[in-house]
Amino acid sequence: MPKVSVIIPVCNVERFLKECLESVVSQTLEDIEIICVDDGSTDSCPRILDDYAKSDPRVRVIHKENTGYGHSMNVGIEAALGEYVGIVEGDDAVLPDMYKTLYQAAKTHDLDVVKSDCFLYWGSRSHRSRIYVDDSRQYYNKVLDEGFREVYFRFWMFNWTGIYKRDFLSKNHIRHNETPGAAFQDNGFWLQAMSMCRRAMWIDRPFYLYRQDNPASSVKSRAKMMSTMAEYDFAGEILKDRGLIREWELCNYYRMGECRTAFLRIDDSLKRGYLDVVKREYLKYKDHMAVTGHWLYEYNLNWIKKAVSDPDGFCGDFLSRKSRIAESLDQSCPIIVYGAKERAEAVLKRLYNMGHLEKVRVAVSKPEPGQRFFGFQVEGIRELAEYRQKSLVILGAEQNTRANGQMKETLLELGFENYMDPYDITDLFWAI
Repeated sequence: MPKVSVIIPVCNVERFLKECLESVVSQTLEDIEIICVDDGSTDSCPRILDDYAKSDPRVRVIHKENTGYGHSMNVGIEAALGEYVGIVEGDDAVLPDMYKTLYQAAKTHDLDVVKSDCFLYWGSRSHRSRIYVDDSRQYYNKVLDEGFREVYFRFWMFNWTGIYKRDFLSKNHIRHNETPGAAFQDNGFWLQAMSMCRRAMWIDRPFYLYRQDNPASSVKSRAKMMSTMAEYDFAGEILKDRGLIREWELCNYYRMGECRTAFLRIDDSLKRGYLDVVKREYLKYKDHMAVTGHWLYEYNLNWIKKAVSDPDGFCGDFLSRKSRIAESLDQSCPIIVYGAKERAEAVLKRLYNMGHLEKVRVAVSKPEPGQRFFGFQVEGIRELAEYRQKSLVILGAEQNTRANGQMKETLLELGFENYMDPYDITDLFWAI
């Protein structure tokens, strides 16, 4: 029996597939099997997969018709023979010690689930950024039994940062939703796994490279818009049927917490109609939510309450502000991101997705020799003062902080005429 079965769902990712496969076959834990499920790819993925299978006996390829991510994952799980099951998306990659580290922890502590942190990864920018749950740092590297159920849900959803005991998945029949053409089908798997596992651990190290520079089309269909809700319906019914009422209430809390993300992500033409859906769901579940106090979801719930109190006014104001910001971005050159830390990175993510990076400059007050950030050479803000009249400066420091105030003072001193706080971008545009 292999120690870990690594399932790789693949569909038309030829540009990134070799990097993904190389990272898995090069794992320091050699006793693994690699199950590649080709979901009807029409590019060169089938050939690439077959070539790897010929050169490495640990690689198994399953070719099938295009039936969607959920079905592909379930096919992989059913085929798995390993003691534990891991997941790597076909356009992502993993660091060499990932499965060795996770497996050793799982065996040492007899865990149902063990997960790690990950990197957001831009191969084209030679940039990676760690995802870390700062307000849960006390729970890292500890065995958490089911008494810590609410804590499980505080960590990032990402299923592929961990491994799952195969017996645990089988006994609880934890599988993905197979609705054809649906999206976000990893949500339902996550909800089930977090609701049913009895021993889990999160390791304070990042191993997974979650690619951010694989171009994705915007979500423009009502079916896609409703996919998140469908996933929570799918998992919620399973939890209720098994009498896991507390877990079902947690599911409802996170269902509503995801609505803001979906609103930002969908096409603008669907936003007003989506708020009617959000209002319906909120009224249905507001008295059946196990509120955990997690700051992000509390923030999102407050956002929802404001949105559903006046959907027309809220959506109109949102789209108007977004349009003004987009127009300013289009008309400005260069766009100067002033700062080179976390908040500046959040701004750059949005600008990347909006196609504005070609006219971006990154600046700080006192750059270090050779300093680079998000693939940019970091410049001094004073050296960019020649662009004071035609540029847009986006501050890269938290609002209402000393750093933010000092940046504004510097810009006024240098005569920059057009600048904005980071939240003008990050609260209006989807990032990942």
